Amino acid sequence: MRHAWPLLALLFACDYQELELSRCWPDCGSSSSMDGGDGEEDLGLSLSIVWVTPHNVALEWPNAVPADLERYALSVGGRRWDQTWDPRLADRSTTQTTVSGLNPGESHLVVLRGIRSGGASVVVARGNFDTPVEPAGAVVLYAEGEAPPRTGFVLNNPPSTHAGTGALWFDADTLGQGDAPALTGLNTNVAGLIAARDSAYLELWIRVLPDGGGVVPLTTRLVAGGLGHDCDQALAPTQAGWHRLQVPLRMHRREGGNTLDLSAGTITGLALEATWPAGTTIIVDDLRLRY
Repeated sequence: MRHAWPLLALLFACDYQELELSRCWPDCGSSSSMDGGDGEEDLGLSLSIVWVTPHNVALEWPNAVPADLERYALSVGGRRWDQTWDPRLADRSTTQTTVSGLNPGESHLVVLRGIRSGGASVVVARGNFDTPVEPAGAVVLYAEGEAPPRTGFVLNNPPSTHAGTGALWFDADTLGQGDAPALTGLNTNVAGLIAARDSAYLELWIRVLPDGGGVVPLTTRLVAGGLGHDCDQALAPTQAGWHRLQVPLRMHRREGGNTLDLSAGTITGLALEATWPAGTTIIVDDLRLRY
């Protein structure tokens, strides 16, 4: 069973509250060479938080860099984040990235560099941010032993699981043009998280087989009140192993800007859209709304 839910790309359409990152340099301190050194050219641009969850952050910067920059690389808490993990960083015109794999409840120093054709670099922006601690509240969309009433995913005999023996999965080659694997007919009670809507987020675990591929931009869709609300802020790594993705509920919007409306008290569907590499198998597990 497949559900054809064409999703419209919403680049920069997801609403957010912009927060400029505090600039602590040169007093932050770090042992990583990616964090810069004395005498390095520094453009001094601002770095802003688009959104942050316990394990993910989306960052944005102005499009005011020298014309000879070809790509970007970041140091986030001493960890390198480049086009290997976000393909957008290979394009000098990009002004945003989404970083995953962070630890909750920690402070993270960020240094954004632009790389010139000869390999020389310039510091574009610096800053820091704090990841929040993981919230206690959770609403389950899918977990072990809780099969959804209708789905475009395969339920039986998953090739891998994040926890337990069950997971949702599909082969990319079985999808038609514009198809998006979906959970439909849900009756998920979200009344308890309405008050925490601004900090609540969708969380899922994903694995793509065979291991060793690149990164796939992912659009998530949540259905409430009979209407789908999309956000294209997630990145689905196809490198080895399971990866935790988190996307804030407030970033999901209708075309035209209407935000996710939870007043009906239920989420009735979820879909994932991406241009999955041919020959791959996509597995998702432990889908929850956290608040």
